[in-house]
Amino acid sequence: MSERTYLVAIDAWHTNHDVSPVKKFIRTSPDITNWWNYIPYVFLIETSWSADELSNALKEHTKDASLLVIEAKPQNSQGLLPERAWTWIDQRVKRPTTGLAKAGVRQNSEQA
Repeated sequence: MSERTYLVAIDAWHTNHDVSPVKKFIRTSPDITNWWNYIPYVFLIETSWSADELSNALKEHTKDASLLVIEAKPQNSQGLLPERAWTWIDQRVKRPTTGLAKAGVRQNSEQA
């Protein structure tokens, strides 16, 4: 199965959940090839697992926190993030960058 990128969001805010076990699992799992965490409780994860497999593996570490795992398409992304965050995303796709990208603002290709 090919690598996919998933957006994982954990609603730990309301449960005061410590995400350290989640981060440790993500860092040490041989089935997760790369990951990103520039927004609290939000991860981009590269893996060959399905969304179900990833969700089931993460549930062991999230306790009672709500969890969302959804496939992401990095080539269709936009937002306001640090340059390092965009570098990680850009490494997953071949897309021209604009001067705004260096300022942390992403324009999609239709706007550029």
